[in-house]
Amino acid sequence: MNEIIFDNPTKDKPENIFTTEVLKQLAEMAQKIIEIKKDKKIDYDFLEKLLFCYCRNNDFINKKNEEKFFKKWEIISIVLDYYKSIDPELYENVKKIIFGRRPNIRINIYSVSEVEDFNEKDFEFKGFKKYSKSHVNFFKDNKDIIYIPLESNKDRVIQEKDEGTMFNLYALTHELAHTFDGILDEIVDENIEYIINYDVEVSGLLNESIARAFEFNLKPYLLQNGIIKSKDDTLKTERFLHNFTLKEALITYLKLKFTRIFEDKGKITAEDADNVFNNLDDFHPKAKRIYTNDIIKENNNTSYEELFFIDFGYGISGMITPTIMEYMRKGKIEELKEFFRLSKAGCFTRTLEILNIPVNDEGIKILKENMLKYTSTLKEEPEHEK
Repeated sequence: MNEIIFDNPTKDKPENIFTTEVLKQLAEMAQKIIEIKKDKKIDYDFLEKLLFCYCRNNDFINKKNEEKFFKKWEIISIVLDYYKSIDPELYENVKKIIFGRRPNIRINIYSVSEVEDFNEKDFEFKGFKKYSKSHVNFFKDNKDIIYIPLESNKDRVIQEKDEGTMFNLYALTHELAHTFDGILDEIVDENIEYIINYDVEVSGLLNESIARAFEFNLKPYLLQNGIIKSKDDTLKTERFLHNFTLKEALITYLKLKFTRIFEDKGKITAEDADNVFNNLDDFHPKAKRIYTNDIIKENNNTSYEELFFIDFGYGISGMITPTIMEYMRKGKIEELKEFFRLSKAGCFTRTLEILNIPVNDEGIKILKENMLKYTSTLKEEPEHEK
């Protein structure tokens, strides 16, 4: 993986990144992950290979292109019609949520200006928080609220009221998709009993891959229906999400790799840590320091296990999402509904088997092929840049 965010001056002196204190914190992190791994049946070797494959075969993309704007009502209308084009049942679920017909699910779309001085303690209404500073689907106490803050463009002199961007369109699609494999009691289908008999590995590990598939499949729909004139209109959003996914994949891979070293040797040396980065590619010292700090900054968080699997879900989505997209484009919706059900129950291995992906090297080979087809489209030069 080529890290292109940082310059690479040749005259810099080597930077002492892996100090005694940093190595101590990496060891503490590894001990926490070892404890987490004891309670889960999931194949961490497979996941480590999956993450390594994604990181090794992708770059950060820093090319820029223009943003497309939509009215709030246009965003809602497009998302409704998009889900209607996919499946009647999914459409009905989404429609009920958007029009407030699901008592345990709320959706809140608002301007970023409404949250500039946001204090979450100030905005409670009927058991739901009113605002979040970023888009999210938040589950708590058998309640779910979808937050979509409409983001402004700093380069524009005037932002019209209730106007959003392509990113907001993708975000609403993404967060609504989380309700298909969500954990609300009222979402759990009547046939869940037969799933519970399966070995539960870890719940929620595939939900980001599912949501990403729905949002990334927007592009062909938008083109076919004349909502956008060129595939370039979605590139800014897709590239941003690609970079975010790559960062999460990298951070999660590094956590697993450092933990493996600690398990094998009982310690992590500066040489070990440096070699982990170098096996991915030639990282500039500044990049190594930034990513290492990102890895250890969560050490004191009381929700470490939850954050660990959240990172995991985002990280592996880069490899798995394109294969789910292929199923969507071929109209294999019933298979995907079974995929949602198994994912909801925490059956990682059986869920991937729905897509004919074995949890072994052959499965990684299949996922890699589909991933490379998709990411190659993100690296193409937009028409206005040629």
